[in-house]
Amino acid sequence: METLGKRLAQLMEERELNYDRLGRLLNMKPQTLNRYVLGQREPKARVVTEMAVQLDVDPLWLQGYDVSRSAQSPQSGGGGPLIPVLEHWDPELPAHRQSPLHYLPAEVSDPENCFYLVAQDDSMRGSGIQRGDLLLIRRQSTARSGQIVLCAMDRLEPALRRFHLQGSWAVVQAESPGAVPRLYALSELEGGVLRILGVALSLRRSLE
Repeated sequence: METLGKRLAQLMEERELNYDRLGRLLNMKPQTLNRYVLGQREPKARVVTEMAVQLDVDPLWLQGYDVSRSAQSPQSGGGGPLIPVLEHWDPELPAHRQSPLHYLPAEVSDPENCFYLVAQDDSMRGSGIQRGDLLLIRRQSTARSGQIVLCAMDRLEPALRRFHLQGSWAVVQAESPGAVPRLYALSELEGGVLRILGVALSLRRSLE
């Protein structure tokens, strides 16, 4: 995982932007952008999303996460195989029995293991994910610390959460004001009390 500052510096170099030109593009003060690049200040999620729209990049990519760089909306088309769009993922049903709303393309090497999931709430808005956005999910049962995962906790409805490993503990965290992290012993992860169902690869912004 990189940082927002490194990603901004990368875009400035590639597009030959100085702080004044970037500030005019984003309608922001050059001094503020300089602090972002140096890691002296972190923008709020809403600001990151607005910056990403102006820069035509994925908000999660801009924050430094290992996701697709390209920003796409559901209506933007794009290449790649067609991937099912699901309102919910039922972990008790095999993939071919899930009920897709429709299909959208995605540039992935393993389309049979991937699906789009509609974000049902704003519990991850701290990561720039809004209700109605589409997360491209790869089905897998493991994740790296820091990734956004689709997980089933205590046999409840699967939810999007930030996943962390801290010593002998697994931590899952909603990213909204007042959200309380849930802690699980690694034995509970292995025993199925906490189940990782997939990892988020990229975000498509809802146009609603």
